[in-house]
Amino acid sequence: MALAPSSSTMSITLAKDLQQAATIRGDDDDDVDDVDVVYDGCVFAEEGDGLFIEIENIGRNSRRIKSKILIDATLDTVWSILTDYEKLSDFLPGLAISKLVEKKDKFARLYQIGQQNLPFGVKFKAKGVVDCYEKDLETSPFKKKRDIEFKMIEGDFQTFEGKWSIEQCNKRCDENDSSADRDFQTTLSYLVDVKPKMWLPVRLVEGRLTNEIKTNLSCIREEAQMYTKAFSCLLLIFAAIHSAYASDADNLQDLCVADSSAGIKVNGFACKPDSSVTPDDFYFNGLATPGYINNSFGAVVTGANVQKIPGLNTLGVSLARIDFAPGGLNPPHTHPRATEIMYVLEGDLEAGFITTANKLLLKNVKKGEIYVFPKGLVHFQRNIGEKPAAVISASNSQLPGTQSIGLSLFAATPEVPDNVLSRAFQMGTKQIDKLKTKFAPKKT
Repeated sequence: MALAPSSSTMSITLAKDLQQAATIRGDDDDDVDDVDVVYDGCVFAEEGDGLFIEIENIGRNSRRIKSKILIDATLDTVWSILTDYEKLSDFLPGLAISKLVEKKDKFARLYQIGQQNLPFGVKFKAKGVVDCYEKDLETSPFKKKRDIEFKMIEGDFQTFEGKWSIEQCNKRCDENDSSADRDFQTTLSYLVDVKPKMWLPVRLVEGRLTNEIKTNLSCIREEAQMYTKAFSCLLLIFAAIHSAYASDADNLQDLCVADSSAGIKVNGFACKPDSSVTPDDFYFNGLATPGYINNSFGAVVTGANVQKIPGLNTLGVSLARIDFAPGGLNPPHTHPRATEIMYVLEGDLEAGFITTANKLLLKNVKKGEIYVFPKGLVHFQRNIGEKPAAVISASNSQLPGTQSIGLSLFAATPEVPDNVLSRAFQMGTKQIDKLKTKFAPKKT
């Protein structure tokens, strides 16, 4: 993922720094390489907001640009943003298109386009096909690091290759770290070697590339920190709701990991012996990636409740991820044992619930926003956007229970009598039978 050279406005400050540090040599020939900028070592541009850039002349019409920025977010958060390739153009202003052409394990091929105006009315449009290689996580006692190497294999540059590096280091790793409000420091670094094709002098675009890199790094930091703050806010709200309105019984010991094989019927699950408890009883990675949608509703729910995380037993909390195809619907349903609070990860949704007075409270909710569904009330969510959407929902129950209105009435076992449904819905039994076929389980 090169965040390819989509151009930017000229960085006047940086251009002045370059002029002061450079020695110009050459003659009156129009050949670009006869007028070269020779740096006295490297030129550094350091911002007051933790952003650092270094430019190096590495040959004829070639530059190496190194940069880094401090981000108040975890490595995993930054990694998920960088590798969500097709959504990069949503928040990077110079990137018009970022299309995923091919995706394999730890490999992605992207097609990227960007365009900006150059001086004198000239338009600079850069496009290219970029191969990205996602490297394994490197860990040590005090830090962890992960890279994405990239190389433009087709495009407007003769050479455009380098890597992204994310490094999360705890405070013991850097004794000079002055941050007092967090236990770690995350640095995002970007290195790129650039050589334009012969018709384009590197001196014409190096300032723009540098300024674009600064913009991209700042936008990535803003996106990562916005996600972190929003998710922290969600957890705080959920914790407040749970402490005030917990619907599950309070636990009377530190933990009671569910033993589903105990064969004992209790309100919840029996506890497994403390000697049998492992860290995996409190771990689940099922919400890290979108769920596979293979139903007619166009939505899928991935639960993170006591059935998936035994350690949630008696704790009165759970999460779920809901993924929507464009136009997808999570049909009307209730949670008999919990209030639900929904946080939108991506997309635009229409969400609503119906009170016992038959009043519909409907709201459009978009990325970063929250909507609450009171305990036991019928509610639904629908993707009204043209792109996939995803939400995280939290509930104040280890197992909220889900009762879908359509499935409960038309796919119950044994069946709800036709005369009951016919009278309730004021329609003939033939229409009732037709509805039942719609909700009947598919034969395998």
